[in-house]
Amino acid sequence: MISVCVPHLYHPQPLPQICSTR
Repeated sequence: MISVCVPHLYHPQPLPQICSTR
């Protein structure tokens, strides 16, 4: 399982970050 968290810059709303657990 790999957890990758990247800042959501390509989004109109100011979201903190997106964490995808795969």
